[in-house]
Amino acid sequence: MGKKVNDIWLSAAEQSNINISIDGLEPLTHINFLNNEPAILQTIYTQEMLKRGFLVGSSVYTSYAYNQRAINKFSNSIYEVFDILKNAIESEQESNFLDSEVKHSGFKRLT
Repeated sequence: MGKKVNDIWLSAAEQSNINISIDGLEPLTHINFLNNEPAILQTIYTQEMLKRGFLVGSSVYTSYAYNQRAINKFSNSIYEVFDILKNAIESEQESNFLDSEVKHSGFKRLT
C-alpha cells in the first residue's frame, strides 16, 4: 500500500506542478515539499487532509487495513489538496491559506 501512496503523491504533484521528494520505506513513506516555504505547505497539506477526514502529516504508516476504498478516498483527497497547494504557491502568499500557525518542528516546550 505504501507504493500506492507514493504513486498518488507523485501523480498529484506532477499534475499540480509541485516539487516533492519521497523518502523512506514503502510501508513508512514520507513526503517533502521542495519549495521556499516547505513548513507552510506541510501545514496546509495537514490542515486540508484533516478537513477530508485524514489525520496525516508528512509520514504515512501503511498497513493491510488500507483497503482499496480507503486508498481511493485518499487519492481523491490528495488531488483536491494538491490543487489548493498549487494555488497557494502561485499566489506567493502561502501563509494566507493557513487556518492556524505553521507546524512546529522538533520537540520543545510549548509553554
